[in-house]
Amino acid sequence: LFEHLRDSRTALVNAVTPDGAILQHLPRLTLSDAMLVRADWRPSSRHRTMLKYDLTLDTEHGEGVGGFRLAEQAVDESDRRHRAQLSDRAFLSDRLLNELSFVYEHKTSSAGQPAAGPQVIVVDAFTGGPAQTFERSRAGTAEVREVVGYFHGRHGLRAGGRVRPRWVDAEDASNFGGTFEFGSLERFTARRPEVFRINVGDPHVSFTHHEADTFIQDDLRLSDRVLSGLFG
Repeated sequence: LFEHLRDSRTALVNAVTPDGAILQHLPRLTLSDAMLVRADWRPSSRHRTMLKYDLTLDTEHGEGVGGFRLAEQAVDESDRRHRAQLSDRAFLSDRLLNELSFVYEHKTSSAGQPAAGPQVIVVDAFTGGPAQTFERSRAGTAEVREVVGYFHGRHGLRAGGRVRPRWVDAEDASNFGGTFEFGSLERFTARRPEVFRINVGDPHVSFTHHEADTFIQDDLRLSDRVLSGLFG
């Protein structure tokens, strides 16, 4: 299964620079793609295996423009997600059931590029220069889960566990080129900014996070309408 969506639109720039007024329509484009692949295998009536993979990709071109923001402020953004899942369910005997699943998910996202210079903001006039947005991130999550069930008459016992490691690698170097802000066109022409802002330091961060848990559940069906259970 594959799906592709395309959305084209425009953004209106209505700004004033020292060279005069700017009234401009700029294109913006959003692309969305999705793919799903699934396979089921049933070697017997007691055993079923399922494999599934899905991919989503969203891309936006020409974001961040319009109003006072000039064409040079445009940035591209993208998000990509991969997810794979393997599930296996089997009755090992008339009373014993085993369920095993493995899931892996990987996500990446990006927005903008490293700024080649400072951004300029002139209040109620225009915003120009290189866009200061620059973000990158990658994250991966794996999960292994197993549940064993034993059933005898009205009595059922389930026990299982889960392990879920996760890692994240991210970078945010937004405004590393700096931003000059002017209160008016006159102050911009005179090169007299009110404020200059810039971010410095190490924009990179990475970490891992691991989870693990177990459970046991004891059920007793007292009647067709009443179920008693103990969970721990």
